Amino acid sequence: MSTRASYIILGAGKQGVAAAYDVIRFGQAARITLADTSRGFARTAVRKLKRIAAAPLRKNKTVLQAVLLDARREER
Repeated sequence: MSTRASYIILGAGKQGVAAAYDVIRFGQAARITLADTSRGFARTAVRKLKRIAAAPLRKNKTVLQAVLLDARREER
């Protein structure tokens, strides 16, 4: 029995997209969340990944998600 994991990748730039791509291909991911200080940038990264990794995303039924995350802001 294999367990599918959920991942969060901090940063949706080139390195974040590359990391997410590897997780899509080799990480047996149920869900991958790309978090960035720009929600638009994270959404663009998700769209790119859906285009370049469409087959493994479909095959593994991996869900991609973009979120806004600014670790510099302290929430109270």
